[in-house]
Amino acid sequence: AETLFPTRRSSDLGWTNNNYKIVLHDDELALRIPRENSKGFISRKNEKINSKITEKLGLNCENIYFNENSGVKITKFIKDGKTFNIKSIKEEGNIKLVAKALNTLHISGFKFNNTFNPVLELENYERILRSLNGEFFKDYGDIKTVFLKLKNILDGMKIKYVPCHMDPVAENFIKRSEERRVGKECLCSV
Repeated sequence: AETLFPTRRSSDLGWTNNNYKIVLHDDELALRIPRENSKGFISRKNEKINSKITEKLGLNCENIYFNENSGVKITKFIKDGKTFNIKSIKEEGNIKLVAKALNTLHISGFKFNNTFNPVLELENYERILRSLNGEFFKDYGDIKTVFLKLKNILDGMKIKYVPCHMDPVAENFIKRSEERRVGKECLCSV
């Protein structure tokens, strides 16, 4: 039987992607189609390269297809997986497992294709908001001033850059029956 139908995981409610389960003969796959609003926010080229690293570490599902231009991705579907939500991720055992997975990434010694620069990211978000004729919230200027002062302090420190998830919201993690976590979304180094 060949079918294509939406999954019922809470990740379907994600901000940047639509996710579907594909059943093709005896194989189950996951299809990720980026939403229009993800353009400008996510480098799919970096995501493709970085997800190969996390796959080697056992922290990501097996990529079968990844188009770095469109962001369309096909992976093996995690049959026994349970996507976390805001409630389930708060359970002590789940917090420990997510922390262990993130620590595995942080101490891996691998280097991601990109380095997260919060000032450049902020400038990019501001540019996108302006291009959409959006409005900044009331105290934005004051908060940005504090943010830039903190960034200057951080720049003076000797910070070791390691690969990081950078979007560790609950729905970006799947709990497998063998107690492993899979980060499904963007991975950046910081």
